[in-house]
Amino acid sequence: MKAIKKYTVACFLLLVFGLFLAVKTPVSAEDLSSVFIDGVEYNLTRPQNAVASIDRVRGDHLKSELYIPSTVEYNGKTYRVRQFYWGDMGTYDQRRPSFDRLAWKTVNIPDQKRSYYACLKKITIAKGVLVQGMAYQFDQLEEVVLEDSNNMLDAYYNQCPKLKTLHLGSRISDYNLDIKNCPSLQVTIDSANPYMKVIGKDIYSKDGKTLYDVVNGSRVYCVRKGVKKIAGSGLSHNTSIEKLYLPDSVTEIRTDTINNLPNLRKIRFGKKMDIFHWGWMEGNPKVKTVYVPAQVKEIHYNYVEKKIKSVKKIYLYSKNLKKGNLKGAPKSSTIYVRNASVRKQLKKFGFKGKIVIKKNMKNYNKTF
Repeated sequence: MKAIKKYTVACFLLLVFGLFLAVKTPVSAEDLSSVFIDGVEYNLTRPQNAVASIDRVRGDHLKSELYIPSTVEYNGKTYRVRQFYWGDMGTYDQRRPSFDRLAWKTVNIPDQKRSYYACLKKITIAKGVLVQGMAYQFDQLEEVVLEDSNNMLDAYYNQCPKLKTLHLGSRISDYNLDIKNCPSLQVTIDSANPYMKVIGKDIYSKDGKTLYDVVNGSRVYCVRKGVKKIAGSGLSHNTSIEKLYLPDSVTEIRTDTINNLPNLRKIRFGKKMDIFHWGWMEGNPKVKTVYVPAQVKEIHYNYVEKKIKSVKKIYLYSKNLKKGNLKGAPKSSTIYVRNASVRKQLKKFGFKGKIVIKKNMKNYNKTF
């Protein structure tokens, strides 16, 4: 009986405690992380501050023009819009969360026909609203207008085929810049920008010696004479370039300089280069012909993560090599050389493919 009495008392106390919690616990607050106002999604979870976005908005009659205001009102409260966020492609494809991973490939966007990706033509962003994120695959987007261009914190625009105008402010630098595959686009940059300027349609350093971004490109793309360096994102992911001509002034090549050019078929390196790394071709699935200048004294295949099978012909103009490591290089490639000495050196470095002596190679300046 005592055990039953104790059990009854315990149940009674639990019931009272539960009623107490029910009285004290308020009804769950409204979810302010996804509020829709005038066709724009806002996150209002921060006190008096809002973040605007459009990448997840879906509807049958979305606007072709949008204005992102500096303040919005919701349920009697006014929120300051601190940021407009284009989005991140990782939302739709976890394998490609940024432009660094095969960004030239089209991403499958769910319900795309009912999204702003399919209909947005113009967006204007009020002064004071900071702009970040990736504008990616907006098929109809023609114009991006910032009332204060210095509110653009980064410029990531890719596969926006109709985008015509984009102005970069004085604060943006090459570290937060990657504009690719927008064939109709003419970028302008504030003259007060201390880092960059536009030459033609592409973006260079102020002194014109570093190529920061090839916005459009062409089937045969010749880097300007006098350019000494190409930034890591300068060429990568450009789908237009099939033949790439590097001027003699380009002597500094990194592993990511000419990486991920999906349609590249032929490349001519500058004559002042003294090292050639076969691994530079990694990530270029269609490259077949490579021209390597006479000044090159070293040739290497090491540090290649995935075997490069696309390269069929390498024209090596060197008359003598000093160092090399070609172990693991594909046998399907043929290297054309100018003399038997270089042929022996290549074999010594471990190359197992075909080597052809071609004494009368075409003039290196006329390889394109």
